[in-house]
Amino acid sequence: FNYRGVGRSQWSHLFGSDLAGHLWGLWRMPAICGGVLDAWTLIQFATKALHVKPEEVVVIGHSIGGGFGTKLAAQRPDLPFVLCNSRSFGTLSSVVVRLTPAFLGVLPHTFKGKALQSLCTVLLWLSGWELNSVKHWQRVAGFKWVEYSAADHIIPSDLALCALLRGTSKGRAAAPPELDLMEAEEEKGLGFRCLRLASYPGLDNHNRLLFPCDNGGGELLLHLELVKEGLQFGRALVEEDAQRGAVRRGTARRDARRAEEGGEAETAEDEAAAVAV
Repeated sequence: FNYRGVGRSQWSHLFGSDLAGHLWGLWRMPAICGGVLDAWTLIQFATKALHVKPEEVVVIGHSIGGGFGTKLAAQRPDLPFVLCNSRSFGTLSSVVVRLTPAFLGVLPHTFKGKALQSLCTVLLWLSGWELNSVKHWQRVAGFKWVEYSAADHIIPSDLALCALLRGTSKGRAAAPPELDLMEAEEEKGLGFRCLRLASYPGLDNHNRLLFPCDNGGGELLLHLELVKEGLQFGRALVEEDAQRGAVRRGTARRDARRAEEGGEAETAEDEAAAVAV
């Protein structure tokens, strides 16, 4: 779906002006909060209107959508839906600050480039436009995995979520190896999978579709295998919770019966004592 203010997701006109309606909409609901709310609305539509079970929902967030999806999953640890963070960042501000000078045609190491980066940092802070996926990732309780490409021209490899998560675990920055191979590897101690996508020269490796086959295997097939594994994980989690609930209910009923039997025994003893008196 389109974010608020993008494509057909426009605010209503205010006094006949698109700009006034846009600014009024931003003032009423900050874009970050609105994006997460819209994503949650889609999940509610799937679970309530389409009757999809929560454990069968797969949230796939690509690029900035990865930030929104991760934030949403972190806010709802009670729901066992599956999360895929695909070709996204560790923090939004780090990528925006890094790319702003180049986007404006300014060398980043010059005085003008550094000034632009400082200005960009201040503007992001004032506007509240920050998505910290590294922090939110730690609070995601369900099955989750990261996808990244070493040849991504939008998300620098050292600022990708996968690299920052690895760096956090090792106490230092750790960029993904520059290999044109796909692999679904277990990130030990981090509780997630990492799928390295193939790098294709001359293609937009940030926005391209996943291909069913290539020299390293099939990245689309690996992606679908992770989806399948995530759904199985969610169903198993729900069944386990149901079994625990049944055990708790059985224990509660047993304790209630014991309490009733104990109360009846005490009543009988009191009656016998009264007759004896």
